[in-house]
Amino acid sequence: MKERFTKLWNNTLYPAIEPSVKRITRWGRENPGMFFLAKLVGIIIIGGLIVFISASALTLAGASCVRPTPEPPDPDPDPAPIVALPAAPSNLAATVVSSTRVDLVWQDNSDNEDGFRIRRKDGAGGAYTQIAVTGPNVTVYSDTSLSAGTVYYYQVRAYNGDGSSSYSNEVSVTTPGPVDPDPVDPDPVDPDPVDPDPTPPEVPDDAHWVSPIVSVSEVP
Repeated sequence: MKERFTKLWNNTLYPAIEPSVKRITRWGRENPGMFFLAKLVGIIIIGGLIVFISASALTLAGASCVRPTPEPPDPDPDPAPIVALPAAPSNLAATVVSSTRVDLVWQDNSDNEDGFRIRRKDGAGGAYTQIAVTGPNVTVYSDTSLSAGTVYYYQVRAYNGDGSSSYSNEVSVTTPGPVDPDPVDPDPVDPDPVDPDPTPPEVPDDAHWVSPIVSVSEVP
């Protein structure tokens, strides 16, 4: 009940009588004797009019004519949430491990992320697609779904319940081409080459030729 009356007084009653209270207060300060007498009989004359007013109201007017301090507005029952996006990661670097694997590492600059989102594109003209989502405080990732002899680009960003950070720096790598398990030498070397024009051996002057013995069967 008291609270309802306070609001009624501050918002309705006092604004209505405030001009009169100010006039009474000013008159009372200029005519203290008459003001005291008016409080005794409960009569006051303002602008040629006889006004009957209670002693308590006159006492209030003489004491102060300061407007009551308005009550502060009710707090917002649904205040807007404070948005705290995570800071973007930095210093992203990529290392080629094999023709099908690249290792990524970055610097975590936030303390309120829920994790990191990693995206990749094939070639300079390709479109980025998200390839992985990590947990918080993770700073490494291995991409093992690659093709040999291909250029890849990578970026990373942090996220939480309020949204995502901006992306990190962009890095690119090229995976090595496929390795031939049995390469063919285009110019093989013959380990035992054949001389197409052999030189006959030299025969010394004192050499003797020995005819081979041929056995001939006697004819009867």
